[in-house]
Amino acid sequence: MDRDEANARDAFEQERRILLSGVAESLSSVVKQMARANENLNGLDSSCDEVEKVAGLWKAAYHRDANSSSSLDQSSSSLSPAKSTTTTTTTTRTSLLLFQED
Repeated sequence: MDRDEANARDAFEQERRILLSGVAESLSSVVKQMARANENLNGLDSSCDEVEKVAGLWKAAYHRDANSSSSLDQSSSSLSPAKSTTTTTTTTRTSLLLFQED
């Protein structure tokens, strides 16, 4: 009986080593893939910062334009009411599409 227990223990240890080796190989593969993905994301991170900066500039320009066009719309409404309404509607639609804040 002791010999059967020893053989069973040896078989168990051998199977355990095989499984642990497979897990180690899988983890190494996953770590390599994550490292590659991280390298690819580093470029995207800086690109996202640039997009945010450009969006901020466009938003500021829009607000300046909206403020100046609202004062122009008021002063020119007696000259061309249809054009003023069209400009305001287009500006409002643009603001809703481009600059919606969460």
